[in-house]
Amino acid sequence: AKAAKATAVLPAMSLSLFGGSDPFRSFWDLAAFPALSRDVSNANSSGLGSTDIVETDKELIFKADAPGMTKDDIKVQIVDNNVLTISGERKNEHEEKTDKFHRIERSYGKFSRSFRLPDTVDKSKVAAKVENGTLRVTLPKIPAPQSPKNIDVEIQ
Repeated sequence: AKAAKATAVLPAMSLSLFGGSDPFRSFWDLAAFPALSRDVSNANSSGLGSTDIVETDKELIFKADAPGMTKDDIKVQIVDNNVLTISGERKNEHEEKTDKFHRIERSYGKFSRSFRLPDTVDKSKVAAKVENGTLRVTLPKIPAPQSPKNIDVEIQ
């Protein structure tokens, strides 16, 4: 008798092979921003949600999902003069030992996200605000340098 061949059937677009997480997530997040995609770390995103990066004529804007978090839960820093780091901790809100949970999907713990900044932003004027569950970090752009001019100097 022939042995039956084992096959696994996965639904379309399933990421079950990767343990339920998308191994290419950091690529998709920053693929359109090659200057920002170097040295990106996502050490633990248990507290900070997805991050959008928007560039306008005047500024670079980072928008990160931070539901239920306040400014006291989040720390925003520029380290090594060109890396924006957003870190903090989402604390477990459930302290009652008598509560019976049927399902817990929200994650808790420390998180840290880092993004390399381009040289075209003024790092000394960074501003951050948490509002309606979104952290918004704004960095104004530095005006483009003027093209070099030739200046004739009179010799005396």
